[in-house]
Amino acid sequence: ASVLQALALEPVFQSWPLEAQVRAGIVKLQGTVPSAEHRELAQQIASGIEGTLRVTNQIAIRQLQRLAVETSA
Repeated sequence: ASVLQALALEPVFQSWPLEAQVRAGIVKLQGTVPSAEHRELAQQIASGIEGTLRVTNQIAIRQLQRLAVETSA
């Protein structure tokens, strides 16, 4: 399986598409994800593909802005 095929199996990467370039076993990941955990997950998936020697992770993190709800006691 290719790196992009493996990433496409993870639901979050369907909403946050990534790019992967592979040369001589070196995978370069680019794109944007909502959290550091997703960035790490993409790297783990790419690292697990047969033939991958190294992953260069250039994925940016763009956190979704949430409205803060304040409650008072």
